[in-house]
Amino acid sequence: MPNLPRTSDENRVVLLLDDNFYYSSMRYTYFLLAKRYGLSFLSVACRCPLSVCLSRNSHRSKSVPDHIIIQMEQKIEWPNPQINRWEKHTVMLDYSSLLTPSHLQMILESITVAMQEPFSYAEETTRLERSDADREINAQSLIHGLDAVLRSTVGQMMAANDSEWKAKHSGLMSRLKSVVMNKMRAKIMKDHPKQSPEEYKEQTVSLF
Repeated sequence: MPNLPRTSDENRVVLLLDDNFYYSSMRYTYFLLAKRYGLSFLSVACRCPLSVCLSRNSHRSKSVPDHIIIQMEQKIEWPNPQINRWEKHTVMLDYSSLLTPSHLQMILESITVAMQEPFSYAEETTRLERSDADREINAQSLIHGLDAVLRSTVGQMMAANDSEWKAKHSGLMSRLKSVVMNKMRAKIMKDHPKQSPEEYKEQTVSLF
C-alpha cells in the first residue's frame, strides 16, 4: 500500500480537522483516508448540555439560530469505540465548562498513543483471519452439539417403539436426520452464528 512520507519522531505532523462530523459516516470517511496511507486516526469529541450550548450561542457576536443547534443535538452520533472498532482512539471531553490545561494534556497524550498505533494492513489481516477461525470453531462446535441432539431424539423415538416400527422407520429417521443437519449446517454457516445454541437446538428439533 502507498505510504505518505514519514518525518522523524521529533517532527511528526498532526493534521487537525475541525468540524461537527455529527454522523459517524462523516468521520469514517477520514478514517478510511488514514487507513489508506497507514496513518493513525483519533477523534476528539466535546460534549456539552444543550442548555449550555444555547446559552453560549446567545452571547456570540454571530449566533446560530437555536433550531439549528437543537437539530444538531438530535442528529449527532457520538463516537462509540465499543461498536465502531475504528474509533478506538477517542477522547470524550466534558465541555460544560471551559477547557483546562489538563484537558489539553489528555488530548496530547491520546495523540501520542494513537501515533504509536497507526493502521496496519498486516495486523488487520491477522485479526480478520483469527476472527474467521474463531467463528469456524464455534460453528463446528455448535453443529456437533446439534448432531448430538438429533441422535438423542432419534434414539428416544426408536426406544419408544417396537421392533417392527424400528425396522420400518430406521432408514427414514436416518435420512431425515441428514436432511435436518444439512439445513441447520447451512443456516449456521450463513448466520456466523447469530442465535444462541438453545435457539438453534429448538429449531433443529422442530424441523425434525
